[in-house]
Amino acid sequence: VGGGLREIDGIEWSGELVVSVNYLDLSPLPVPRRHSAQQSRARPASDESEGWHVRRRNDGGDEAHAAAWARAAVVSLLMGVCDAALKDIDRKVSGGADTFKFGETVKLECVDWESGAWGKGPICKETGEEFAITFGYNNFVYCGMEIKDQKFYEHLVKIIKMEKTWQCRIPMNKRKDFYVPFTIPVWGVVEPDHVHIDNHLNYVLHVDKGNIVAATAYPVHDRFQFGKPGSLISMHGPVRFFNQGSYQALAGSGVASVTGGEGSCSPTVAIALCSLTSAMTLFGAALIYQRRLKPRLIKKCLKDK
Repeated sequence: VGGGLREIDGIEWSGELVVSVNYLDLSPLPVPRRHSAQQSRARPASDESEGWHVRRRNDGGDEAHAAAWARAAVVSLLMGVCDAALKDIDRKVSGGADTFKFGETVKLECVDWESGAWGKGPICKETGEEFAITFGYNNFVYCGMEIKDQKFYEHLVKIIKMEKTWQCRIPMNKRKDFYVPFTIPVWGVVEPDHVHIDNHLNYVLHVDKGNIVAATAYPVHDRFQFGKPGSLISMHGPVRFFNQGSYQALAGSGVASVTGGEGSCSPTVAIALCSLTSAMTLFGAALIYQRRLKPRLIKKCLKDK
């Protein structure tokens, strides 16, 4: 790269190639000029004979330009790898238009204990809305379940005694043409005029490309809360999402996990790591340019003048 003429694959190049590393700008690019094979063969071996002149720079100019190109290639490669990794994560956890997306609300449907028809799930006293789960994100849920009257209290007593079940279901996706069975367990102790109910439930859901393929809840011995007609039972517990039928944390759920030698992380972490790597690469390239290449380029320009 330099002034004068050079021949590369039958093309003569004239002009200067100036590389600005500060902004990874390349200007101006040389303009190719073709010549015949006969002219190529007629070119003398000596650089100085017959008017041919090639200015050779032995002070590191070619190395500087090559280093600039190499840094630009490394940055492009890193960004390509990051983009491919994020697309792979999105491909693994997302499906079609009718599948659940991260952050969407998933509501339960339960059998009405009086009519036997499918209806709304438990109503949370604090919000007046149905119990729901935020799809994809590991979090903690809370729902104040009111024992509103004597009839509902007697229904809970039968569930505690395992004479009945609180049968519910969760839609597999947003089409709601297929449901995953889900039972709300009630663990407690029945007294003559009141009950003690364990108010801690763990919720586990398995997901395959945006479809819920399994769901369950189970009680954990925590605190048995006093209950009778008119009481409010503070049902609470963590929600965890897993990939397909494994106990591998769902990518993007917010929890890094290692199971069987495999791990996963959220897209936010992946983006942060990619951004940090790119920033460090650019910073290193700029530092090398400022401390090493720029003084040499200035020196060469002054020398050429």
